[in-house]
Amino acid sequence: MHADHAAFEAAFDQVSALLKERVGHTLFTVSRVVPGGAPVERIYSSMPAHYPVGGTNMVDTTDRDPPDGPRRNFRRQRAGRIRPFADV
Repeated sequence: MHADHAAFEAAFDQVSALLKERVGHTLFTVSRVVPGGAPVERIYSSMPAHYPVGGTNMVDTTDRDPPDGPRRNFRRQRAGRIRPFADV
């Protein structure tokens, strides 16, 4: 395993463990927007047997900030737009 990937996994394992202790989550995943497209790709999963790394999901990106534009904070009005991956 590449050293950077191992460090990445270890860091998110620690975040997952802390959140599980504090919040009590069952599943913790991290996703990224795939460059040049609308799909998001799962890059970390606390349950990789059920929710594997590399899984993708199409998302509506029309309300996203441009890459070089202003950054907005999450707003309560957008909370309804958060949806689970299709394989959940």
